[in-house]
Amino acid sequence: MSKSNTVIIPAYRPDTRLIGLVAEVLDLGYSVIVVDDGSGAAHAPVFRSLDPRVIQLCHQKNRGKGAAIKTGLSYVLEENAKTPDEFRQIRFVCIMDADGQHTPADMDRVMTAAEENPRGLTLGVREVSKKMPLRSRLGNAITRGIFLLLTSAKVSDTQTGLRAFSVDLIPAMLQVEGDRYEYEMGVLAYVARNRLGFTEVPIATLYEDRQNSTSHFRVIRDSILIYKGLFKFAGSSFFSFLVDYVAFITLVFLLRGRGDAEVVPVEVIANILARFMSGTVNYLLNCRLVFHRKPSFKTAGEYALLAVTILGLNTGVLYLWKLTPLPIAVCKLFTEVCMFLANYLVQKKLVFRKKRR
Repeated sequence: MSKSNTVIIPAYRPDTRLIGLVAEVLDLGYSVIVVDDGSGAAHAPVFRSLDPRVIQLCHQKNRGKGAAIKTGLSYVLEENAKTPDEFRQIRFVCIMDADGQHTPADMDRVMTAAEENPRGLTLGVREVSKKMPLRSRLGNAITRGIFLLLTSAKVSDTQTGLRAFSVDLIPAMLQVEGDRYEYEMGVLAYVARNRLGFTEVPIATLYEDRQNSTSHFRVIRDSILIYKGLFKFAGSSFFSFLVDYVAFITLVFLLRGRGDAEVVPVEVIANILARFMSGTVNYLLNCRLVFHRKPSFKTAGEYALLAVTILGLNTGVLYLWKLTPLPIAVCKLFTEVCMFLANYLVQKKLVFRKKRR
C-alpha cells in the first residue's frame, strides 16, 4: 500500500492525546494534516508539541467540523494541482477524529479498503453495543433509520468520523453544504444519491467514558442542523396542511346539504378544492425555503403531476375511511400523515433534485 496518502484530523480544543495519535499515524508512513478549528490560546501548547512533519492549518475562530474538513481537503487539492497527475503522491484521504476514538491501526485498515474500492466512500463502523454511550446508540439508531428512509441506502454507523476516499471525490466533497456535523451527513447523502457505494470496515469502539464527554457534538443544536432539510419540509408541509385542513372543513360545512342528491360526494369536492389551495402554497414554500430552487414551469409541471397523483391516492384513502365509524375530521388527519413521507421523498429526489455537476 502506498504510504504517501494523507490523514486529515480536524481538531477543536484537543488534549495531549492528539500528540500521541499523530505520532502513531506518522509512524505508519502517512502524511498528516491537522486543522485547528479555532481552539484558542489555551490549547496552543498541544499544537506546538506536534511533530514538525505535521502540516498545521488554523481557523482563527471556531467554524465547525465540516468547515475544518473542507479546509484540509482544499489544501490537498491545491497541493495535488501543483504536481502532474503521473507524479501525484496523494491519491487517498482519510478523515480521523482528534479525540482518540479511532486507533491508527483501524485507520490503516480503512485506508487500505478505500484503495481497493476507490469509487465510493469507506467507513470505519463501530459495533453498536452497550459499550457505546446511550446518547450515541440512540442518535445512531434514529439517524440510521431516517437515512435509510430518505436515501434507501443502508449504513451501519452514520455518525462515524473515520472515513476514507479517493482524491477524485474532493471537488464534490467541497460542494456539500454545511460547516458543522451536518456536513458529514451531507457527504453520506451525496454518496447515496450518486450511487457511489459504501464500504464498511469494523473498528474498535473506544470512549473516554460512558457519557462520551470528549465529544463536542451538541445534541439539540447539531441534530437540528443534521435534519434541517427534513425539518423545513415538515414545517412547510405542516403549514400547508393547516391551509388544507381548514379549507376542507370549511368547504364541507358550506357545501353539505346544498343539493338533494349528491352526484359527487361533498367530501371529494371539498378535498379537491382544498388540495389545490394548499398545493399552491406548498409549492412556493418548498421552492423558496426548503429546496432553494426558483419557481419554473418545469418544476411546477412536475409538482402538479405529483400533486394530482397524491390527490388521487389521498382522495381514495379518505373515501375508504368513510367506511369506518371515525369522524371525517379524524379520517382526514390520518390520511395526511400517511402521505407526508412519500411526498417528501418524491419532491426531494425528482421534482426539486439538483443537477449533478
